[in-house]
Amino acid sequence: MRSKPMVMFLGCLLLLCAPAGAGLEFERQLAEVRAQPGQKQATVEFAFANTGKGALTIQKVETNCDCTAAGADKKTYQPGEKGTIRLQVNIGQRVGTKSWSVEVQTDDPQQPRYVLRVDIHVPELVRLSQKLVSWKQGDNTPRTVRIQIDPAVSIHLTRVSTDQPAVAAELKTIEAGRRYELILTPRADAPAGTVTVSVQSDYPAEEPRVYTIYAKITGR
Repeated sequence: MRSKPMVMFLGCLLLLCAPAGAGLEFERQLAEVRAQPGQKQATVEFAFANTGKGALTIQKVETNCDCTAAGADKKTYQPGEKGTIRLQVNIGQRVGTKSWSVEVQTDDPQQPRYVLRVDIHVPELVRLSQKLVSWKQGDNTPRTVRIQIDPAVSIHLTRVSTDQPAVAAELKTIEAGRRYELILTPRADAPAGTVTVSVQSDYPAEEPRVYTIYAKITGR
């Protein structure tokens, strides 16, 4: 009967001598990006290396949103070979911190799946003190929505409109390109319902954004 030290020695020897399988080692699996004012797209790269002793094939790269596209430089990587997963994100008009993920599937039986994530911090260039203003029927007290522009940019608000005449809207300039006030006043006989108020800006120049506030009138 072998002694316990001998059994432990043989076990360790087997572990040391066992052939290592293929495997991807990523430099990072979480990327954080700060978007610039007005930035519409972002490209994020995840570098990796095949640290195993066998060739490894990337079978599929999938994202969790139609607004993204991702892929690798190629499909098969030899031992020690490096590569990159590139993720392109369509930021569009999103603001705040948004997250997207990428799933990488390989033919490595030991670890066939890797999940990568990117957090993009998009500055809110135009801040509204509120996006929903409400009254009860018969109340025609004016309500004020304060609008603050991020100091990193100059955005002018040019006009305001409503989709119904039940609420009157007036846009006041406090400091051009910086601060505005939107005065909303319902008619005394306005029916219950929701009015969409649209504030037109001049930014970005190629596709100026419209900001939306909802004016809601409820029954008595």
